[in-house]
Amino acid sequence: MDDQLPPLPTAEPTQQTQSPNVSVVNKSEGININNVGKKTAKVVGIILVVLLIFALLIWLGSFLFNKVVKSSQTQNQENSISSTASTQQRQADVNTIAQAIKAYYDTNHQLPPQITNSNQQIQTGGLDLCSILLPKYLTLFPVDPEIYNGQPLNTCQYHYQTGYDVELISSGVSKSIVVSAPMEQGKSISTTVSLTP
Repeated sequence: MDDQLPPLPTAEPTQQTQSPNVSVVNKSEGININNVGKKTAKVVGIILVVLLIFALLIWLGSFLFNKVVKSSQTQNQENSISSTASTQQRQADVNTIAQAIKAYYDTNHQLPPQITNSNQQIQTGGLDLCSILLPKYLTLFPVDPEIYNGQPLNTCQYHYQTGYDVELISSGVSKSIVVSAPMEQGKSISTTVSLTP
C-alpha cells in the first residue's frame, strides 16, 4: 500500500462575468502611490495659501477698523475742543457787547433807539449797532465764531452780521438788556445787564 496521498483537485478555470456596476481593477494598473502624494501635496498647498490670504485679509480689516475708530475718536476730541472754545468765545462776546451797550447808556442816558422789546440780531438791516458802538465803545465788534471765521469787525462794513441778538427787558422804571448767542447749539448763552436810570 502505497501511502500516497491523492492528488489535490485543481480548479477548473472559470469564466468571470462582470456585472455592469462592478469594475475590475487590473493589478498591473493599480493605484500609484506617488501620484496620490503629489495630488495631496497640491491640495494642502492650495489650502495653506487660501488660509494665509484669509489671515492677511482679517489682519488688514482689523488694522483698518482700528485706524477708522482712532480717527473718529480724534475727530470727536477736536470737535469737543473746538466746541468748548466757541462756547467760551461766545460767552466773552455777549459780555463785551452788553458792557458796550451799558457804557453807551451810561454816557447818553438812553439806549440806542434801535434796541426794542423784541429780540433782534445785530446786523445790517436789523439792529445796526456797529456805527453806534464802534470805535467809541468797542475797538473791535465781536462776531460769532461761525461768521467771518470769528474775526471781529474793525470797521462797519456795508453788509455785516454778528450772530448775536439784543433785547430790551423793561418793567416799569427798571430796564435791562439781554445779549444772546443764538448760534450756540445745545445750551443758552446770554448776558443780562441792568440799566440804572
